Amino acid sequence: MFEYMISPVLMEGTLKETVGDSMKIHLRGRLGVLTLPRYFFKGQSDPVAGDKVRFYFSYIQVVEKEGDYDINSLKTYDEVYPCLVGGKISMYNDTAVEVKALEDSITIFVPRRWVFTQKDLDDGLSVEFYISAVELIADNRRNNNEINNSRRYAV
Repeated sequence: MFEYMISPVLMEGTLKETVGDSMKIHLRGRLGVLTLPRYFFKGQSDPVAGDKVRFYFSYIQVVEKEGDYDINSLKTYDEVYPCLVGGKISMYNDTAVEVKALEDSITIFVPRRWVFTQKDLDDGLSVEFYISAVELIADNRRNNNEINNSRRYAV
């Protein structure tokens, strides 16, 4: 059986909303939506809607059996390191796939072409992918304050 090499790449997105202990991120270029636990966010301030973020993410690969995944780096390190995570396909259709991981605290909704498999897709298939903590690259509050201040002093 031919195996694909999945490698994490640096992705960017926009934080669309925070609900309770989770945050929803829309990937740049309409490539998908991720819902992640708030502890994935590494930063000095709480994230708010509109913040620009970046993190490592990879394609998703269907695997025969789940591995032993160590996710401590997602919770403990201040740096943004990719971590191999396992999950299950929870839904799929002609165009998209939804994956749930870490006891449903992560939900990934991406185009079907992001999934490497030699099998027909089915609910419950085991998958693995790389993901990292999320880093703030543009603070929406600061940008709004700069805009408001520039309007205040405009002649």
